[in-house]
Amino acid sequence: MGTSAKSSLVSVVVAAILGCSGGPTNDSASRAEPQALALPAATPAFVQVGSAVSSSASSLAIPYPDAQAEGDLNVVTVMWGDTTSAVSSVTDIKGNTYARAVGPTTITGLTSAIYYAKSIAGGSNTVTVTFDQAASYPNVNVLEYSGLSTTSPLDVTSSATSSGTTANSGSATTTSANELIVGAGNPSSAFTAAGSGFSNRIINSFGGISEDKIVSSTGSYNATATLTSGTWVMQMATFRASSNPPPPPGRTYTTNFPLTENPISEGGNWLNGDAVGLDWTNMQTTAGFAFATQPGTNTGDAMFDDSIALLTGTWGNDQSAEATIKIVNPITATGPCYQESEILLRGNISAHRAKLYEVNVGDRNDNSSYINIVRWNGPLGNFTTLLSVSGATYGVKTGDIWKATIVGNTITAYINGVQKGQVTDSAYASGNPGMGMYLQSPSTCGSGDSNFGFSSYTATDH
Repeated sequence: MGTSAKSSLVSVVVAAILGCSGGPTNDSASRAEPQALALPAATPAFVQVGSAVSSSASSLAIPYPDAQAEGDLNVVTVMWGDTTSAVSSVTDIKGNTYARAVGPTTITGLTSAIYYAKSIAGGSNTVTVTFDQAASYPNVNVLEYSGLSTTSPLDVTSSATSSGTTANSGSATTTSANELIVGAGNPSSAFTAAGSGFSNRIINSFGGISEDKIVSSTGSYNATATLTSGTWVMQMATFRASSNPPPPPGRTYTTNFPLTENPISEGGNWLNGDAVGLDWTNMQTTAGFAFATQPGTNTGDAMFDDSIALLTGTWGNDQSAEATIKIVNPITATGPCYQESEILLRGNISAHRAKLYEVNVGDRNDNSSYINIVRWNGPLGNFTTLLSVSGATYGVKTGDIWKATIVGNTITAYINGVQKGQVTDSAYASGNPGMGMYLQSPSTCGSGDSNFGFSSYTATDH
């Protein structure tokens, strides 16, 4: 549905799914069987590290090199070269909540603290540390770990200050087996190596070290590291492993549209808006391309006869989907012109009724681009706009990945792994994922229903 009347969200929901490839999969082959026994404890593992430094700054932004995995643990080691400034906040662009694990710990001219965020949101991420005034020589390392508790990861901490060539955090006794130990050192000179048994994850350009090791049993532990000389702050924080590893993926369906079909069926895997819902239009395909049948010229409620298709079978309530954008001829018109791709979540279609969440994006890459998240309430033309944003930052082009997820009551949209919008809504607790297209004023757009669509699509439940 177009933004002129219904803020519809680009429904290319990019599923954050690993190992989904190949052609369409049937219900029985792609559905994971429930586990009868409790799974063993997860093993913590290092994922990635990033760092940033400045000679003086009131805030410091530190990007993670790669997209993060949902549910992982972030550890932020903050070090700076004075004792008068203080950290006022640690935040990131994904909205994760950070808590202080240990610190601030100070010695003349040096201060350190360790922060962490549990059960993080997935996607590209940048952490920002803000101080209450310009801090001297702030240097921050950010680390991501998998396999940690998503509810109560922090166990014990320790910290110490002194001078010399070996830094030691002091000891603390862990309370559970299979823990991650993170050490962080802030020197007046520079660290040169991690302590015995620790892996050196980074020594940043100001000489601050972040290190870690995994221990398999409870006991008394400390973090040590070697430096050239001088004063130092050394800190340690330990984190509990998850009691169970992440569950295996549930049902997955992936396709690159190998057939020529109108409406799309792929062996009975799709239900269509006209064939089943009657008041909407169908999705069609040619080899490598799924696109609309909607003419885009109707008026009144009939203009919202989007081309839609839902996957068949039983799907879990938490879902994600992603699709690859395809635009044949980019739009150059500046007037009202709407061609948009849709990801559908928790959808149900019956005669004259469609209840679902639509996440759509305007298929253009300029200041007229937009994203909408919309709830369809049943009858044709009856919908509620939950989110509507516009501008060049929301543009897409051929080859971009459009992704949408619904977890609990939270709906999130992404372009190429970067979060672009998020809302909460509790109207629908279940249903099936799908896809759709919307076209309005094709003569103004200089396009038709075959000008835009998807070249691939994947959906999964969790």
